[in-house]
Amino acid sequence: QLDLEALPPDGAGRLLDELLGIELPGSLREVVVERAEGNPFFVEELVATLIDMHVLARENGGWSVGELPADFQVPDSVQAVLAARIDLLPADEKAALQAAAVIGRIFWTGPVYELVGGGRPDFGLLEDRDFVRRRVGSSIAGEREYAIKHALTREVAYASLPKTKRAQLHAAFAGWLEQSAERNDEHAGMLAHHYLEAV
Repeated sequence: QLDLEALPPDGAGRLLDELLGIELPGSLREVVVERAEGNPFFVEELVATLIDMHVLARENGGWSVGELPADFQVPDSVQAVLAARIDLLPADEKAALQAAAVIGRIFWTGPVYELVGGGRPDFGLLEDRDFVRRRVGSSIAGEREYAIKHALTREVAYASLPKTKRAQLHAAFAGWLEQSAERNDEHAGMLAHHYLEAV
């Protein structure tokens, strides 16, 4: 077992510099370092929030830094940062991430398309925003497989759905799995789990 202490402020600042390759202006840097309280994942998600809000933008191989909106409130927890980032997604991609969260940490594009009801979410955007990562190969033949980057991201996306909607999505995925996937013992546990959650 290895106990990890929170990063000291100068360590969080160094992490921030390494993530971006630049040193942020003092006030912006202070906001990130202070609010993250030494949690590296929180630092990453706050940086991602600034990118999503176009405060940080890629420009000529580097970064341009804009002003924080006057009404910007720095979320006070990693969960709140993730919830705010998910809310900034376009509707189709938000629905896709929520559907993926119902399926599990590992998911496939085919059932997500079905669960979002005809929308065509852009998984490239979800990758660009660092919510998901494409996996090599797939445990379901003929399907593109992805993983939600962090378990906490999945939890927050899942919790953002009303319970009734969650149950409907669990049932719909179980139905998809029965109809579309190869019937084998490997998927029996997954099928049972989703039908149970639907109930």
